[in-house]
Amino acid sequence: MKGIELLSSLSDEQKKLLEISELNYRRFARIYFQIISYADDELVVKVWQIENQAGKYLTTAELAERTKDVFKEVISDNVKLHVCPLPFSKEDLEKFSIKRCQYQNARIRLTTQRLGSLA
Repeated sequence: MKGIELLSSLSDEQKKLLEISELNYRRFARIYFQIISYADDELVVKVWQIENQAGKYLTTAELAERTKDVFKEVISDNVKLHVCPLPFSKEDLEKFSIKRCQYQNARIRLTTQRLGSLA
């Protein structure tokens, strides 16, 4: 799981449980989790789903609920979990083009050099 090193307060067993849960979601539903930040009593997790053979995709609410289920076993009750779900959308892929990206970058004044420095 990306960012799991940010959860330094968890035991190795708890981290292993998170990794197994993420592996199962990745394998069967192509759902991925990333820990964005963890401070005192707030945990921010990004979750997204990519295209899968079954063609079954979760909504934003379903992705958030699955994320809460994964983390409820390992974080204490006083930690506030913030979920940033990104559902799969085939329409976004179908609309994708180089010209559209260039237009969007120009609209927000994003240069190639700045884009490279964000990676």
